[in-house]
Amino acid sequence: MAEIAKKPASVLVDLALIDKVNPQLPYLLITGPKAKLCQGNGIPAKSEIDQLEDILNSTSTFITGVTPKALAGTLTYNCERVNYYYIKDTVGLSYAIARMYNHNYKGYQYVYKIKQDPEWNVYREFLYPNEETMTWMENDKIITGLINQGDSLTKARDITFEAFFKTEDDRKAFVVFAHNNAYDVVELNHITNINTPFQIKISRHDYVKPDMIAEMSAGVKKEVKKYNGKYEGWTSPVIK
Repeated sequence: MAEIAKKPASVLVDLALIDKVNPQLPYLLITGPKAKLCQGNGIPAKSEIDQLEDILNSTSTFITGVTPKALAGTLTYNCERVNYYYIKDTVGLSYAIARMYNHNYKGYQYVYKIKQDPEWNVYREFLYPNEETMTWMENDKIITGLINQGDSLTKARDITFEAFFKTEDDRKAFVVFAHNNAYDVVELNHITNINTPFQIKISRHDYVKPDMIAEMSAGVKKEVKKYNGKYEGWTSPVIK
């Protein structure tokens, strides 16, 4: 979820593409339907979402028949639900999409925008979540998992963070941070055949509350990055 120009927006994004940016797909195509039923905040009515998604699925099929593509993400905002495609060629694309709407989705207006973006800047800088959002997503996934297993989150427990470092000196520097911030070092390991062999696990007895976890994870993540480490997230036992 996001806010754009003081209006709510929903962003779906393929995170895996960050390592697959393809300069041979240099054009960005933004296209999708405009909702007929829309709430005052610009979010399409729930009853119409399935139809909008059906139109986007058909759009992907039509584009596949015209040019190689990569679907980077979907934005729902301002009464529109549009897909972001990186494509190789634009020839015949406008005609194919217009034909699809005329034959199958009469009455729907749609967005159609094309721009050159060989470095995939829109994907990397707009669709792809920033570090703060990524941390929130990671935390929310773990917290939701605890709740789904019957944890009411009302009891304190040991919250354990894990990280890996390239050198023992970097890990020792991180240990100083841990001790200064009320964490116990619960495990140290040396794992061979990886670029960051010096593993550490630190733990603090506390409550799993979204705001508190956000502050803790942001602090740990910042220090891991400071010492050239790799942050691996946190875990918590389920307490029913």
